[in-house]
Amino acid sequence: MSLFNPLSKQHKRLMEVFEGLPAMPVTQAAKLMRISHLAVPRNIEKMKKKGMFGQRQPFVHQGLKMLVLDESYMPFAYMCQEGDALLRDTRQAMSLLQDADSPTARQRKMSSARSKAFGSFMQDILGPSPDPSSRVRMFLRDLIDPSTIIQDEVNQTHEALGVLTSLENYLESLFNALFAHPNLVSQHMLPVLQATHRDLNSYLSSIPAARSGSRAWSAQADSNLRLIREDDLPRIAALIDEIHAGVEERKQPKKKENPLLNDLATEIYRLETLASQLQNSRITPSLRNIAEKLSKIRKVLLQSPEKTRLACVRSLKDCYLPMTDELLSKYMQSLSLSSPTSEAAVKATEDVFSGVLPQALQQIIDQLETDNANDMRSQADALVKKMQLDGLLPYNFEQKAAAGKNQPAGGPKNNTVAMRQ
Repeated sequence: MSLFNPLSKQHKRLMEVFEGLPAMPVTQAAKLMRISHLAVPRNIEKMKKKGMFGQRQPFVHQGLKMLVLDESYMPFAYMCQEGDALLRDTRQAMSLLQDADSPTARQRKMSSARSKAFGSFMQDILGPSPDPSSRVRMFLRDLIDPSTIIQDEVNQTHEALGVLTSLENYLESLFNALFAHPNLVSQHMLPVLQATHRDLNSYLSSIPAARSGSRAWSAQADSNLRLIREDDLPRIAALIDEIHAGVEERKQPKKKENPLLNDLATEIYRLETLASQLQNSRITPSLRNIAEKLSKIRKVLLQSPEKTRLACVRSLKDCYLPMTDELLSKYMQSLSLSSPTSEAAVKATEDVFSGVLPQALQQIIDQLETDNANDMRSQADALVKKMQLDGLLPYNFEQKAAAGKNQPAGGPKNNTVAMRQ
């Protein structure tokens, strides 16, 4: 290591790019660090030992030949590798198609077309034909000016160039978005690029045989191009829209999460997992019953987060859940013991889980439901009073509504009289 290129300077130059692009080819990292690409892994390890990356753990992925900032960015690294290869092959395919449309290539096509015309003429001579003179006229026309023969191939080339140009633009838009937001890579993005790459390779492999005059291969080339146009391009466009939607969602202010909801979800999962492990135990139905009641409580709290301020819910968070966890841990430990004392403790614990705890949780559910009913009544009363203040209802509306419920048949008539009075 040179005195003019110490680790600190290597790290500084690397991080100027690495912070925004958390996965890059090793060769690019070597250029930034101004060292050989073979020395990159060794120098990265030295930087990690000196604590230069903080909590992050960058590493060189030998299979991808990429330097990755952290394990969490591996999906981004795979997307970069696949996308780079797909974009490179797309541009190569466009170059091949453009070369095929050059003046020199046109001369070769003309010569090839004349050969095809002669071949078709010989097939007609050997096969039955109702009009020999028409065969001669067609052969002479194609021999003098074979442009009509090659016109279909020219049209196909132009169509393919249009599709591949769209693919190039879509890929550039996708990776511009991903480079700006590398954390928005999702698991289903890579298969979309891989499928597009397969379709592109299938199209390229069918072109030579299609140009030789094989109708089967020509149809195959058309089919592969149609897959790229009708299936792959819309899927890549959907990925671009997904990233933009994710960016907009991040701009929205996040709601503060209630830690109790996470605690309840964890407890429910633990109870259900334990119940599945203790299939033939006496406590299994109790565990499932408790998990079901906790699910009901969590559902109410999700709909009405303000209910977490109730005393019963605070007791659930501060007392019931921690004690339940502790009791379950001791219960599992006691199952392996066979002394009379441990058996009595196990039985007592099972009684708590079958009777006391479900009753307490049911009381919390009842109180939450009662609180919801009171809230609805208060809101209904407030609505009526507002309508009374606005002159939409008489001030004795409640009494009249109650009287309407108890009136005998023919009530509407009597009610009309009462209203007039």
